[in-house]
Amino acid sequence: MTYQVMLVEDDANVAQINSGLIAELPGYEVVAIHERYARALDLIRIVKPDLLLLDVYLMDGDGLQLLHDLRAEQLPVEVIMITAANDTRTVQQALHAGALDFLIKPFSPQRLRAALNRFSERMTTRGQEHNFSQRKLDALLGFAPGEHLPKGIDQETLGEVLASLRLATHPMSAEDLSQQLGMSRVTAWRYLEFLITRNQVSPHSVYGAVGRPTKKYQLK
Repeated sequence: MTYQVMLVEDDANVAQINSGLIAELPGYEVVAIHERYARALDLIRIVKPDLLLLDVYLMDGDGLQLLHDLRAEQLPVEVIMITAANDTRTVQQALHAGALDFLIKPFSPQRLRAALNRFSERMTTRGQEHNFSQRKLDALLGFAPGEHLPKGIDQETLGEVLASLRLATHPMSAEDLSQQLGMSRVTAWRYLEFLITRNQVSPHSVYGAVGRPTKKYQLK
């Protein structure tokens, strides 16, 4: 599945950077970029994106009002706020109106990937019947209780690895993962083996014509 993403951002440089970051990730496609409030809602109705990255300060209006418009029309689009606005009122209004996440400029590429990971987690539950465990519900809501991870395993990187496995169309090797996330093969292997210990990943041996078999990993 490919998720369609639209950006509403009045800074062309920021829009270009964020669009490039999203384009690097498997399973996401930027389908529209717009900088003005007046036209954005009409464009959302036409394009019908799965996800909207929305700024607060637009050339001709307020991104918060656009978010309220989306909710009033019950348009089925998830929204991640990406803005320099960091005051309490703005943050509270965005979250109360149903924003999935709120990123304050400037933010790291890793933080954007974490937000997209939350989005993909939520999309997997849409239209399905579920009986949640508390752990699964906490993950869906973005609540991350303190978890003791072994040395060499970082929570944020672990989320990126899980997102890559979730979006993969076939089992991945440590080499595949290292190239996709820009990490060393040894680091990718360490995270994949850790996920086996948590019973989240199944390993498979793939035999070629010659040489040792390649170990590949698939999310359960």
